[in-house]
Amino acid sequence: MALFDWKDEYSIGILAIDDQHKRLVSLMNRMLESLRDVREDSCMLDALNELENSVVYHFSQEEVLFQEYGYKKSKEHGRDHEYLMKQIELVKRSLMRNDTAAAAQTAASLPPWLENHILREDAEYVRFIGKNGAAKKQPGP
Repeated sequence: MALFDWKDEYSIGILAIDDQHKRLVSLMNRMLESLRDVREDSCMLDALNELENSVVYHFSQEEVLFQEYGYKKSKEHGRDHEYLMKQIELVKRSLMRNDTAAAAQTAASLPPWLENHILREDAEYVRFIGKNGAAKKQPGP
C-alpha cells in the first residue's frame, strides 16, 4: 500500500488549515502502515480514532471560516466531509469484523480522496475567502 506524501501544491495558504492537512496526511500514513504491516487491531483502531478526531477538528475549523466569510457552498463542502467520515467508519467496521482486506481497500481510497478534496474543494473556498476577505477589509462609503 503506497503512502501519501505531502506536496507543496497541497498548501492552500492558510497556515492553520495547511498544518491540519499535513496532520491528516500523517495520520492516514499511520493508518495505512498499520494495515500494511498487519499490526494489532488495537494499533489500527488507535490510528483510525486519532484520524477521525483530527478530521472532526479540521472540519469544525473550516466551518468557522465558512461562517466568518459567508461561504455559500458550505453545505456541499460538508457533504464531502460526511463522506470521509463514513469511509473511516467503514474501515473501522471492517476491522471489527476482522476483514483486513476490506479495511485496506477502503483505506487506500482515502489519500486520493483527500488530495482531490484539497486541490479542488478547499482551493475553491480559499479563492472565495480571498475575494471576500479583501472586500471585508475595504473601507465603507
